[in-house]
Amino acid sequence: MTDPRRPHPNPARTFVVRFALLWGALLSAQAFLPSIMTGAIAGTVASTAAMLRLLGARPEVLGDTVGVGTATIQIVPECTPVLAFLTLAAAIIAFPGAARHKVLGCAAALPILWAYNLVRILTTLAVLLWAPRLFDVAHSYLWQGITICLLVGLFVAWAGIVRRAP
Repeated sequence: MTDPRRPHPNPARTFVVRFALLWGALLSAQAFLPSIMTGAIAGTVASTAAMLRLLGARPEVLGDTVGVGTATIQIVPECTPVLAFLTLAAAIIAFPGAARHKVLGCAAALPILWAYNLVRILTTLAVLLWAPRLFDVAHSYLWQGITICLLVGLFVAWAGIVRRAP
């Protein structure tokens, strides 16, 4: 029996609080495990160079830097899909649902975000090559907004699937 004097928890508030706590914990864990970012940077550099080769380019790789022609970009932690994945994972985990749906959602998100990030980097490199004056706009504003929209879209799609699941 519930106490009528006790207010019912607000599900939206509960989600936001859980998301914020999980996101903070995941970001903190990532900060204390620098090998995650080191591996993500190396993987991002390798996959960018491999895709450029598939596209017929001859990339030059030096550590965390990838160059094609006159365009050179340095891959830093924010250039990897790790932070976007941790944000989406925190939202998925904070949302009410079965653990298996959460695991499947996170497992599906990782390759999607990796592929998206690769497209983002390749497109940014193309802008740097062919329209260098637009680099800052594309890099700092356009792709940041698209990333946010993608994360929200993936979360909404996942939540819709989970809500319909038996």
